[in-house]
Amino acid sequence: MKLKKIAAVAAAAAMLMPAAVNADDSVKVYIAGDSTACNYGEDENYALPRGGWGMYLGKYIDGAEVINCAKSGRSSKSLVAEDEYKEIMDNIKEGDYLLIQFGHNDAKNSSDEDKQLRYTDPEGDKDTEGSFKNSLYVNYIKPAQEKGAHPILLTPISRRKFGDDGMVTDSHGLYDDDVRELAEELDIPCLDMTKTTENLYNMVGEEGSKDYHAIFKDTSKGFDNTHLNRMGAEYIAAFVTEELRLKDSDGLGAYVDTDVLSVLAREATRGEFTAQIVRLMGIEASGSDNFGDVASDDENYAAISTAKAAGIVCGNEKGEFKPDDPLTLQDMAVITARALEKAGVLEIKESGSAGNIYSGAQAPSTYAAAAMDTLIDNNIIVMGETVAVGTSAPKAPVDNMTTADIFVKAYSAKVDAEQAASKEMSIDELEKVE
Repeated sequence: MKLKKIAAVAAAAAMLMPAAVNADDSVKVYIAGDSTACNYGEDENYALPRGGWGMYLGKYIDGAEVINCAKSGRSSKSLVAEDEYKEIMDNIKEGDYLLIQFGHNDAKNSSDEDKQLRYTDPEGDKDTEGSFKNSLYVNYIKPAQEKGAHPILLTPISRRKFGDDGMVTDSHGLYDDDVRELAEELDIPCLDMTKTTENLYNMVGEEGSKDYHAIFKDTSKGFDNTHLNRMGAEYIAAFVTEELRLKDSDGLGAYVDTDVLSVLAREATRGEFTAQIVRLMGIEASGSDNFGDVASDDENYAAISTAKAAGIVCGNEKGEFKPDDPLTLQDMAVITARALEKAGVLEIKESGSAGNIYSGAQAPSTYAAAAMDTLIDNNIIVMGETVAVGTSAPKAPVDNMTTADIFVKAYSAKVDAEQAASKEMSIDELEKVE
């Protein structure tokens, strides 16, 4: 794990406090938002597909059901015309919660269609017709409150856009300020995800922030600097719940699973790593043919089965996968290499310049040696002194955050070479109505 990422996780962990879990499973948590929060299925345009933080929020909420009604390309104004909005308004009831995050698409006014369907004016107050504040208040906050539900505002997550000083640049203008001001005026919780994601990206840097974002299959387009990949979406969902713990501790924050820290910072198991790779590749986890020691109620069962069918993971001589064993460097190298080969990103060669890591009796298989050599040669895994010395090196445990690092780096090398000469995609191209 990069030192900056350790600091980022530690900073979040330092804010963790015990929370009482409310067991009332009749409570619903609705999400109204755009593409940064919505659900995604398969997407042929992406090598590392998009994910919305709303897809994973339920992983950290215990005792309440999360219903994600966010939709790609929509603004606070245009979602009102969708079935997702109708679902919220038809079903939200007293004691439920409504998370509201807009701002990316409300700013769009480059065409007559945008002005008519999506644009809301960042100027004006909650009573000014056509303003962003008015749209949030009239379409979401007021209706929720009238039904006895609890609205919670979120500022939009930051785009991955850095200035010459190496720091994230403002990409939301007045829209994030509007959310903060409206929340203060109405005395409702505000989760400042703009600042949270800016701080995270500034901490890990321009290179490190790549780990959180989707990548186009057309490598000349490179990284999607607006949309998260599925690993990034899962981590941002954890940060959303951390904000809930801080800003609404007596409300929805009381439903936050106290295990957020372990998800963010503990060592990954073989099963978890496999599931993460399957998510990052955008393979729909399905199937029932699995290893004999993977229980049907294992949360990673479908992903492991999918990876087995794809040839990404293999069992031992007894047909066992050992899903709960800590991930080792050897596991990471082999599973990642197979996944990268399947994705057509990397060719694993049987001889490489890094053979000092795996050689002779140290190498449990020629593929493991070739995988490690190739990943090191391509600077996907950077070996430090403590890892590169001794026969125990291949068995060194690997922490959870490394998953995205190594997989994204493999794409980065290919992307960076082609994107340097290409035109950066416009915001409108990235967030077209779908």
